[in-house]
Amino acid sequence: MPKKVIVAEDEQVIRDDIVEEIRSRYPQASVSSVNNGRSLVESVGKGGYSLVLTDDKMPEMDGFAAIRQIRQLDENVPIYMLAINDVRKEALAAGATGCIDKLYYEERLPPVLKKHLG
Repeated sequence: MPKKVIVAEDEQVIRDDIVEEIRSRYPQASVSSVNNGRSLVESVGKGGYSLVLTDDKMPEMDGFAAIRQIRQLDENVPIYMLAINDVRKEALAAGATGCIDKLYYEERLPPVLKKHLG
């Protein structure tokens, strides 16, 4: 069964870049994306995800609220917040596994992918 990853990011260019980065490194993984927190919670609520990546600021529901709701549905799924500002403390308090600086995701994302996707 392939690993499933979901990327929540409201800026399409960034979302597409991150999705392509994951697909190029892990072609066997099933990678989907959404552009808001509400859609993220709905998708993760269906289960089966190996990794969740979420932006901090999105329409309809921000990443912090989405993480809190996801944690009510699934306590174990790894969730990493993608952010430009230092929101690590707030993200971890909401239930995130960790944070990735969006400006340096090309360097910081691969170790996270390796850890959770093999």
